[in-house]
Amino acid sequence: MRHWHNRDGGVYYDTITVRWDIIPDFIVESIDPGTQKAETGKTYTGKLVLKTKPDASFLSDPLTSELFNALGYKQELTQDYTVPFGVAVNGQLVPVKNLQPIPGLNNIYQYNVKAGKAEDTLEVAFDWTAGSGPITIAAGVNTTLKVLPVDAWNSMDWSELTNVNNIKEVEVLTDAVNLVAISIDPGVSGEAEPGGEYTATITLKNDSDKNLTSVPVGGFNRQYRAVLRDAGGNEVQYTDFAPGEVKTFYFIYHTPDAGTTRISGVIDTQPLEDLYKETSEEDNKVSFNVHVRETEPIYHDPRLNLQAYSQAGEDVYGNWHDSVARSPFTAKWTDDVKATLTVPRPKPPKGWLDWWEISWANVTYPKQNPDFMFGDPLPPQGTVTIQMNVPGQGLEEEKQATQTFQEDWGMDGAQIYNMIKDELMAEYPKNYPISVDFKVTYQYSYVVCDEDSCWVETAIGSYTATANGSLLVNGTGKGIYAQ
Repeated sequence: MRHWHNRDGGVYYDTITVRWDIIPDFIVESIDPGTQKAETGKTYTGKLVLKTKPDASFLSDPLTSELFNALGYKQELTQDYTVPFGVAVNGQLVPVKNLQPIPGLNNIYQYNVKAGKAEDTLEVAFDWTAGSGPITIAAGVNTTLKVLPVDAWNSMDWSELTNVNNIKEVEVLTDAVNLVAISIDPGVSGEAEPGGEYTATITLKNDSDKNLTSVPVGGFNRQYRAVLRDAGGNEVQYTDFAPGEVKTFYFIYHTPDAGTTRISGVIDTQPLEDLYKETSEEDNKVSFNVHVRETEPIYHDPRLNLQAYSQAGEDVYGNWHDSVARSPFTAKWTDDVKATLTVPRPKPPKGWLDWWEISWANVTYPKQNPDFMFGDPLPPQGTVTIQMNVPGQGLEEEKQATQTFQEDWGMDGAQIYNMIKDELMAEYPKNYPISVDFKVTYQYSYVVCDEDSCWVETAIGSYTATANGSLLVNGTGKGIYAQ
């Protein structure tokens, strides 16, 4: 190029040499992971292809292209370059075979490009091991976006116009296991009845393409395992799944008298055995909160009181415990329950009262199931009725009839696991009806007069009635005195 100018009255020119360097373009051309589908735990050899060629995007302008060709330039790399590159599997850089990493940089390597080429290619191999989840293999050259860490910053060449092709990713399919608890149907629409029995249905799936055997499955009411059954009524704790197979099971559960219970369907995760390794087990459990319909408060006839007392005795460590009173209207299994009927003095229809009495009183409570055992607390069958102790005649403001009986029919709330039946029993505390039938008899006198005189007449009156109460059973007191 000549630079013309006037100097000392004459016209002169200087010859200036201009060098036209073509900017390089570093490219991740391809990644071959070495397999179309990876098997968990297996090691594969992948191949990476890098390319460098002149970035001729500036020649898209016709005038620039014409000048470039007129000057006799070639589309080739005009100088040597050294840039960093690396391969990462799920974000972790892996070693490249037959190359030494850049000193001080872990698994980051140099790509050396010589000048005078229209295109340069580097092929390298790398080993990687498949994990249990999704696999992404990525490669980067001359950029710290995504693959290379910022530590490679000082090793980069800054002459590129763009780095859109400096990174490439490939996804590798795996044979990873994915077991899913799809849904749970509580077997009730809306609110459940207090103390109700319902059937929950769970749907489970093997969302992978391999056969799985002896997969742990289970149904739970709160933290307690229920008996899971298949459509044929067979108890199931482990089952086999074909690839993609969906199965349904059911279990029976009971609701408390009030509040909420949480039911769950579980496959191959805690609290069951965890036999198959999965990328995530967040979908291995499905739950549902069953809300119990609110009922009217338990009514206790004010004439009837129920007071339970624990049995006195030694505990399992040999320590003596005196009998203690429970909260009114509550009892534990083996407690002594004192029923007290308090009746106010009757008011005669006329005249005055001579005397009154509780003629008789009978208390009725649940009858222990004939097959009841500590490890198999079957619900009561029928009732027991016994006579109460009644006072004699008198004119007291109130009289009391009493009787003590043992709460021997239930241990509700003790949460007894029946190993033979593989069933949780006595899950929740439960109210049981207690009633007292009684008769009150009284004698009263009144004055009768006619035209001539007055005199006293005597009559007998009586009535029968029932006082109803409820006893909440909430556990067992046997062997655990003074609880």
